[in-house]
Amino acid sequence: MISGADRNDGSCPGEMSKTFRLSRLVIETLQQLNFETDDLDLSLITSEAGRHIHPCKGCVSTAMPLCHWPCSCYPNHAIGQTNDWMNEI
Repeated sequence: MISGADRNDGSCPGEMSKTFRLSRLVIETLQQLNFETDDLDLSLITSEAGRHIHPCKGCVSTAMPLCHWPCSCYPNHAIGQTNDWMNEI
């Protein structure tokens, strides 16, 4: 199960995301049916100090040949978007 929301109770006290709640429900249901589950909660990754996942700039929608992996859109020092952790994931 992948919970892709970046908000968690630690980053927004008292307000866990709907995605997180839904993923917990799915995991509980699958475990009751004897399925083994793994959980990747991206909110924990993005809330760690110094780790940021910057938004996609959507270059593939305008010029597919310019879009490649790993993303070369970052770092963008002009607006402080450096050390994009998405490539590590």
